[in-house]
Amino acid sequence: MNSESLSLHDPASSSRSGSPGRPQTASMPAAYLLPAVDAGRQRLARAWLALALAALLGSGLFSVLLVLARTPGVNAWLPAGDFFRVALVVHVDLSVLVWFVATAGLLWSLNLRALPVGGMRVAQASIALCGLGALGMALSAFVDPGEAVMANYIPMLDSTAFRAALWVFAAGALLLVLLALTRAEKVGAAVDGTGALRFGLHASAVAAGVALVAFAWSLAVVPLHLPPKAYYEILYWGGGHALQFTWTLLMLVSWLALAHACGARVPLSARVVLLLFAIALVSVFVTPLAYLMHDVTTVEHRDLHTWAMRVGGGLAIAPLVLAVLLALLPHRRIGPTQRPLRAALLASMLLFVAGGLIGVTIQGSNVKIPAHYHGCIVGVTRR
Repeated sequence: MNSESLSLHDPASSSRSGSPGRPQTASMPAAYLLPAVDAGRQRLARAWLALALAALLGSGLFSVLLVLARTPGVNAWLPAGDFFRVALVVHVDLSVLVWFVATAGLLWSLNLRALPVGGMRVAQASIALCGLGALGMALSAFVDPGEAVMANYIPMLDSTAFRAALWVFAAGALLLVLLALTRAEKVGAAVDGTGALRFGLHASAVAAGVALVAFAWSLAVVPLHLPPKAYYEILYWGGGHALQFTWTLLMLVSWLALAHACGARVPLSARVVLLLFAIALVSVFVTPLAYLMHDVTTVEHRDLHTWAMRVGGGLAIAPLVLAVLLALLPHRRIGPTQRPLRAALLASMLLFVAGGLIGVTIQGSNVKIPAHYHGCIVGVTRR
């Protein structure tokens, strides 16, 4: 994998987007290219990709254990207790939390300035801590499962081993976000397609920073006497909603980069794309307002987070989905190397939109809820 493959760059992009050295104008289609990187940042991106794939592999293994836990005769060989729910917790955390953080690490690595020795060590420590935390979460299912708590965003095993592993993972995620915030490349004065994608990556890192603040805020104010289900549900509600902005922004960046790699010319200028990213970014700052305005245990606090995600995310997603689809329509005949990219892009958009539409129709607790989660989450994952 070279810098061209990591940045989804194609040699003909300069001829399609204008003459070399000539800045793009507002009337010219923007070339939405992820930035090319040096060998050091390529290695970081590969390491995060390896962790992401390992998380998906582990999640897949736990999905097999889910089936075995409900298979008569075979389940007698598995650890005692409600191992189905224990395996479900680890399956979800590996396929959502670890996968998304590792994928964010991959994309943010492409947006870093050249790192000094100290910065490279921080980046490596971040990967190591996240990897150890993920491994600890998986092993705790067998050595210290505790009670399975099906909380939104980060389901928990209420055990010392799982909580310790999650703290290790959180420490790695904190280092990753700090690095993404302090060592990011500048957008630049003349915003082109790559600059717009840089802004999207910046915005996603800021949203992740807000999410970490929300988690810490909840940790300080959520009453400790609550039962585990209520405690963890409230603890992760605010930060979990803020994280959705992070994953959505990264998804939109990836959609634009994939569309360009397929040869499509998205009919949105770089400044319009930057504005859409900015709308999503501004919406995430409803998160601290929710903490200042309402107690974390109130319905008003929960609803404010939910509406911020619906309005802010929706305003940014809808026009970009339409623009990308319009750009793909004239490109029915593409090369063999572009077909997998277009298939991944179309599948991602279809699943995400389907999951969103299902979510709008949810009333009460029913099977639409897991359908909504799987549609939106897998839609983000397939980017």
